[in-house]
Amino acid sequence: LSVVILPSRTEGFQELALCSEHMYPFDIVEDSLKYIEDHLDSDLSVESNASTLGFSKYYYHRLFTAVMGISLNNYVLKRKLNAALSQIKHTDTSLTDIAMAYDFSTPSSFTRAFKREYNITPSEFRKNPTTLNELPIPTIIERPLKNFNSDIVSDFTISDIDPFKVSGFVFRFDLALDDFHETIAKYAQKLLTNLDDNFDSPCYIIYSDCLPNSTVFNVIVGIPQVVTIDQPLFFTVDVPNLFVSEFNYSGQLIEMEEVLNSDYARFLKIARQEADPSHINMIQRFNSIHDLNTSYKLFVPIKKLTTDQ
Repeated sequence: LSVVILPSRTEGFQELALCSEHMYPFDIVEDSLKYIEDHLDSDLSVESNASTLGFSKYYYHRLFTAVMGISLNNYVLKRKLNAALSQIKHTDTSLTDIAMAYDFSTPSSFTRAFKREYNITPSEFRKNPTTLNELPIPTIIERPLKNFNSDIVSDFTISDIDPFKVSGFVFRFDLALDDFHETIAKYAQKLLTNLDDNFDSPCYIIYSDCLPNSTVFNVIVGIPQVVTIDQPLFFTVDVPNLFVSEFNYSGQLIEMEEVLNSDYARFLKIARQEADPSHINMIQRFNSIHDLNTSYKLFVPIKKLTTDQ
């Protein structure tokens, strides 16, 4: 059973209960993605998509944006251009006909959109078609959703984290190059081998000091207590008081980076909060250091505004 209660709207939108497996919110968006892919040469406006799926345009648009992290119009444009890649690469169809086939008003509007998306024109791509590859329908990242300020967003809370200590292994990590999940698991296991066999504790993974537009972090994988282990790179660090947005997620963080970023941006906008330029960028908290394949809490520092005092 999954129920989403949304506020009444002057445009006629009222409470909507989603109460069957087929009507599960992520199923709705998944059906929508399949429908879009099969009708890229058709009218794919918010109104037409919502009507086809049997929902109000208000609910459908907000659900789609919350789940996919992108508006329907922008998503449709990206998929039309993605389909055009295949047409340009594998057929002799003229660029004008391709533009018309995917509902661009003029060949020049198609060229402009293509250049913005891929930093290359359609004609340049046709001359060198190995520079770009078509992308499959994106995978939907399932996570808790809630209604907030008449919008649908990833479930979050705003909270204060009291200062605490974390003991663990510290290392430098590049998300773009290193095997994220394997590296984290290696350090967690290294920590466990130096502790009592019956030891259990939450596991914290703290990412800090990432420079703008960089994928390199300082990372500590540790437990929220003071222990002493005579190993290189083992430290006990103080985590200061933090005012944070708290999200519930599951799955490998690196695979959800784009969706997480969009969730966080929507949270800041809708909750009227601001990012905090703290040296701590993000914290993951797993319930048990023995199992890092479960869901986890994600804490991202935000500024404590006057209204939050």
